[in-house]
Amino acid sequence: MAKQKNSTERYAVNKKLSKKEREAAARREQEEQQRRAENAQKSARMGSAFLYGFLALITVFFLYLLIRTLFFPSASVTELRSNLLFLSLAGIPYLVAAAAVVIRRLNRKRRIEYSDRGRRLATALYLIVLLGCFAVFGIQMGSGRQDGADSPVYTAVREALGQSGLTVTEPEEVPAFRSMLEYSLETELGCGQSKLLLNYHSAGTGMIPARFLVQAAHDYRDCPLTEEDGLRIWGPKETDGSARAALALRQGRQVWVLELQGPRAELEQLIPLLKHTIPGE
Repeated sequence: MAKQKNSTERYAVNKKLSKKEREAAARREQEEQQRRAENAQKSARMGSAFLYGFLALITVFFLYLLIRTLFFPSASVTELRSNLLFLSLAGIPYLVAAAAVVIRRLNRKRRIEYSDRGRRLATALYLIVLLGCFAVFGIQMGSGRQDGADSPVYTAVREALGQSGLTVTEPEEVPAFRSMLEYSLETELGCGQSKLLLNYHSAGTGMIPARFLVQAAHDYRDCPLTEEDGLRIWGPKETDGSARAALALRQGRQVWVLELQGPRAELEQLIPLLKHTIPGE
């Protein structure tokens, strides 16, 4: 009887201890789950902060590039063209998409008060803007590049150089690009011992041609300037055994910039031939 009583007591004690252990284990599991959830939330917040910080840096970069390109001189006409092309391809679509994300985030609390239809319309508009930005980027990348070898602008310059009697060296290809902001053509030709860099731009707004005219004036500000019926001619001016000159003409929303470098005698021969060349599409 005594043995049976002791066994019963030990069983009751073990059962009581097992219950406490199970409760303690359950508490530990609950605490562990809560800790994991908190860590996951912290990781998600840190990931979101890093992502938004990274996107904010890209936004600041594109805004800086946009302001600098539109309102301050670049290093050269070629760099100005590259900056405008980069902004058209990636910068402006990204800034529009970023603005849509910011507006949606700021209106997050207000959207709760919208009706179901209002929320659906807001979401649809948001998605349309984002998809439109991706579409603009994709269309430009897919179909923007063009061959400018048959364009009237390039043909006119090539023929003008040919009238000099010097050997004209043409490039293997004449790359042109039609972007959201403008149509641009840039290529280099050789004529005798001289080089000619042709830049032609046609935009939907007069601001872009004006920027190229200002840029040319900035690049050749140390050269003597003459003007004939809107055509600006800088140089030629000798520098380190070579001469440099430039011609720039703006007609409405088109601008034509020719940069020359070579022997002064050749440049003086080429400038009269080139200044009668009229740009056009």
